Amino acid sequence: MHRLNDARLMEFKITDIVLPEETGYADEEHFFISDITYIPEAWLGKLFDFELLLFCKSGKIDLQTGEQRLALSAGQCALCSDYEPLRNITASADLALSIMGFSWNVIEQHPSLRKHVWMTVESTLRNPIFTPDEAQRSTLCRYLTSIKEHTDKPQPTAAEREIIGLLFQTVIFELLYMTSGSTAADRSDDAIQTPTQGVLLSRSFFEELGRNRGRIRSVEQVAARLNVSAKYLSGVISRECGHPPLHYIHQYAVRAIKEELHYSDKTIKEIAADMGFTSLAFFGKFVKKHLGVSPSEYRLSVSKS
Repeated sequence: MHRLNDARLMEFKITDIVLPEETGYADEEHFFISDITYIPEAWLGKLFDFELLLFCKSGKIDLQTGEQRLALSAGQCALCSDYEPLRNITASADLALSIMGFSWNVIEQHPSLRKHVWMTVESTLRNPIFTPDEAQRSTLCRYLTSIKEHTDKPQPTAAEREIIGLLFQTVIFELLYMTSGSTAADRSDDAIQTPTQGVLLSRSFFEELGRNRGRIRSVEQVAARLNVSAKYLSGVISRECGHPPLHYIHQYAVRAIKEELHYSDKTIKEIAADMGFTSLAFFGKFVKKHLGVSPSEYRLSVSKS
């Protein structure tokens, strides 16, 4: 096993990707490396402004992403979310990976995909490793092979880049379908249990956050929608999920705000109103607290990418 050193923490965009000597592809919204035996040291400790999918073809890799420790073996895949830096990576000598990276704009472009992702994002991030069965691995391998065929060309045409984008969306759809279907399929009759009230309430809580796409501002607001008291909801979510509900409310809001500032043509005042903030000043303070810069500064920084 070999250990890689951390790099200085900084934001990292797809346009910053320098492809290794192995074949690979990158444009403004996607990148793909079909076969690599390591995670480049230049990626470590960076705040990725994109989602990262790792497909472990052989060997093992162990890494930390945010507060989570992920151990990935041959045949498994994992989602490393944006703004969760990779650290402390160890890998076996026979490691082989395929890597896909994509911006949230890839998801936003497809309404159905956007809806599914927002409804499942929290459960996916809490369980980021997926072990496909033989049929599912065969399906994923076919898509990865197709992406490689289209990205191996020296200068893909506009039509070919469009196909690459559609293939990326298809892989995301497939993974959503596989992971949502495996939850029930993996349970034996003996293992099926009636979910507790806490589990059911937690599911409803995250469904409500996903349905409102970052527009819920307070625990009281979501508690009223679920017909429970804010105190009761806080206790259940903290116990079942590890953080109080306001932590997750803010997570959803920050993700939605970043997307609006990055991809929409709305003014900052319009975004603040649409997101349910009572004033532009309150919106500015919230963004400054969670992103470290003002809304206008964040929009300017992403517009230069």
